[in-house]
Amino acid sequence: MYITNLLSRKGFIIEITHYFAKQLDNISTMLDKKQKLEILKNICAGKEFSKSKLKCDLLAYLVKCSITGNIPKETTIAIDVYGRDKNFNPSEDSIVRYNVHNLRNKLHYYYQNEGKSEKIRLTIPKGHYKVEFKEKNFVKKQLKQLLLLKDKIFFHHYIYLTIILLLIIALFVFRNSGSNVKNIDSLIWNDILANNFPIKLVFGDYFTFLEPISDSNSSRREIRDYRINSPADLEPFKIAAKNKNISPTDLSMLPHHTHDNLIDILPILYSVYEKVGTTRSSLLTWEDIKSSNIIYFGKFINLRILKYYTSKLNIKFAQSPPLLYVFNSDGDTIKTFLRTRPIEKNKETESNDFYNRDYALISKLPGPNGNYIFIFAGVGHISLIETVDMFTSQSGLRYIEEKMLNKFDSIPPYFEMLVEISGFKRTGVNRKIVYFDAIDPNLMLNFKEVGKE
Repeated sequence: MYITNLLSRKGFIIEITHYFAKQLDNISTMLDKKQKLEILKNICAGKEFSKSKLKCDLLAYLVKCSITGNIPKETTIAIDVYGRDKNFNPSEDSIVRYNVHNLRNKLHYYYQNEGKSEKIRLTIPKGHYKVEFKEKNFVKKQLKQLLLLKDKIFFHHYIYLTIILLLIIALFVFRNSGSNVKNIDSLIWNDILANNFPIKLVFGDYFTFLEPISDSNSSRREIRDYRINSPADLEPFKIAAKNKNISPTDLSMLPHHTHDNLIDILPILYSVYEKVGTTRSSLLTWEDIKSSNIIYFGKFINLRILKYYTSKLNIKFAQSPPLLYVFNSDGDTIKTFLRTRPIEKNKETESNDFYNRDYALISKLPGPNGNYIFIFAGVGHISLIETVDMFTSQSGLRYIEEKMLNKFDSIPPYFEMLVEISGFKRTGVNRKIVYFDAIDPNLMLNFKEVGKE
């Protein structure tokens, strides 16, 4: 049967696809009710779960639903597990999403530690509430079976098998190894990941404009000037240059740090969200701010409409020279920080050594409709690379939370923070929180007030 189907390219692909689709459910279908309940019992008896009865109750409920073939909906879980009434509205109450997100995190840590030797693992794939049971070395076993299957195929189909094999390796490793997600257990992130708003990443892009090279205006060059960050900034430049043919372009530039930030932040977002929206700060609208959780990373000069929110903070930025001021509630300056990049001549190598002291503002703010606005705004590239890494690693978050708990009784839901990064060239060596404070959401601008300005 295999040989017949594999003689056609289409049949080959279909057969391989069906083969692996069947294998995905093999473990769950092979386990009986007693075995699944035994796996559940072992998990709830472990250190990670034994002190959390609510998490065990939720996990037990999901496992029993899986055994009966019933995939519960969010409303059903809210009523059955958390005692909500029939009027429960998931758009107003995120209790189920929040607790399932934390449950996934607990399972991740359980299998990283005390459960790492278990052969069969219980998982809750993102996007639904169905429990799945998977073998620890599932990927390796499936690849071995595929390689055995390869020997049954005629040589002239080998190239097609190779291509399919590579695709399957990529698919299964990406899907089953967990490398595409990063489970973070932090109060700084949990409420953002658990609410009902979509995520939109906002890149702080550079403004560019076109200038004629010759009088004929047939050739023009694209220019990026750090002093010109909007069409409004361009107008006085045009007047001073006495050149009416200078015009803004629809193109923009993304800074160097963007790809580093994406590598750090996307695995966290993909642990909960199926899709992550993106836009540039030059294209960000008030409608976006009303309808999404906003995460901005970029330079201060590229904040654009998000300046309406940062203008209410105690941390202020001045562009030239690059200074950061911290004010108290009376409007008095209490701290000043200068971004420095001194160049020192190395007498032995005759080379220039660049020592950086860079700064970044990190602020978690209330959005207009119960959503969140998370801002990472830096002076230079190094501050953005290091602070986003700091807020997306478990060790960095522990350091941040310890600092907060030393000052407050709990992690504030909204805050502003100034981080100093020192190092050489584009490499950060030291990270230090030089200022942070909680934010009173009542002091932030109301969206309607913003819209009128």
